[in-house]
Amino acid sequence: MPKRFTDSEKWKSKFIRSLDTPYKLLWLYICDDCDYAGIWRVEIDIAAIRTGEELDPDRAKEQLKKHIIEIDGGEKWFIPSFLIFQYGELNPDNRVHRSVIDRLKKYKLFEKYKGLIRSLQGAKEKDKDKEKEEEILKRAKLLLEYLNKKANKNFQMIASNYDHIRARLRDNYTDEECRRVIDNKISQWTGDEKSEAWICPATIFRKNKFDGYVNEKPAGGGGATSY
Repeated sequence: MPKRFTDSEKWKSKFIRSLDTPYKLLWLYICDDCDYAGIWRVEIDIAAIRTGEELDPDRAKEQLKKHIIEIDGGEKWFIPSFLIFQYGELNPDNRVHRSVIDRLKKYKLFEKYKGLIRSLQGAKEKDKDKEKEEEILKRAKLLLEYLNKKANKNFQMIASNYDHIRARLRDNYTDEECRRVIDNKISQWTGDEKSEAWICPATIFRKNKFDGYVNEKPAGGGGATSY
């Protein structure tokens, strides 16, 4: 008898929460009763006996429709999410995975499964990119606050201000390097009416100048230098 781990996160799934109670139990039963390739022989009557619930075949398909693929004329269901949880991306060099691949190919499911995995991987990459952008925006706003405090300015938290900083963070400059540039430019440009106008995000974080600013020695005092 196979032993299977259960996903403790399943109760947070919108899909599972949306199921009527009898079909929640049916779903859990299917995930336990399907074979190693996520293929379940459809026996709703037996599932009803074992779960102690009244189950309607049409209602079952309606509730689970996005999470099952009917095969063998509807006599079997393929459960992609079971396979994703158990194995993830299938590797033909892995003996266990190779057996699963052979079974999927028998039902012409292997290409569908590969497409699903690619789609999920793409979605995960998008999520990672979104999280990275959110973190960069947070850092950019903190650096803008730092500039305001150091220069006694009041640049607003709007895109036209923090986008210049965000662009340099995307170039992989560190927060420490950004703060050092801010300190240097404030020191160099303070005290002269013309140069003080340069103390702003657009000038300090200008793309074609910033690397030079990062590599400058700490300012030894006031006095304007060309930007």
